[in-house]
Amino acid sequence: MAENHLANVTDLEAEDMIRKRAFAAYVSYGTPVVKSMRLSGFSSPSKPGAARLLADPFVRERMEDCMVELRRSLLHSREALVAQLDEAVELAHNLEEPGAMVAGLVAKARVLGLLGENNSAGRGLPTKVTVEWGPESTETIYEKTNPLLFDAVAGAVS
Repeated sequence: MAENHLANVTDLEAEDMIRKRAFAAYVSYGTPVVKSMRLSGFSSPSKPGAARLLADPFVRERMEDCMVELRRSLLHSREALVAQLDEAVELAHNLEEPGAMVAGLVAKARVLGLLGENNSAGRGLPTKVTVEWGPESTETIYEKTNPLLFDAVAGAVS
C-alpha cells in the first residue's frame, strides 16, 4: 500500500513538472501568463498563481532554455534572410539594375541593424552610394546632398 502511495506522489510530481515545463514554454514565446497556465493544464489559473510559477526556479530555468533556443532560431532566420538578400543583390548587379541593388543593400543593412529606426534626421543613412560595373564604369546613384534622393531613400528606409 505504501508503494502505491509513493507511485501516486511520483506521478503527481511528474505531471506537475510537465505542466511547469509547458507553462515556461508558453510564457517564453509570448503567451499571457494566465492563458499559459490554462493551456498548460493548471487548475484555477490566476495572476497570483502565475506569479508563483514565475518565481519557481525550475520554471525560470526552463524559460531561459526556451529563450536560448528562440535566440538561436532567430539568428538562423536572420542569417538565412541575409543570404537571400545577398543572392538578390548579386542578381540585381548581374542584371545591371542599380535601383534593385540599392534596395537589396538597404534591406540587408536594416536586417543587420546598420540603419537606425529613427532616420527622419538622416541618421543611419549613407552619404553616398556608388555602383562599380567594372574598372572603367562607376555610377553614383545616391548622394545625401541631393534633397530629392535623400527624401526618397529616407522615406523608403523609415
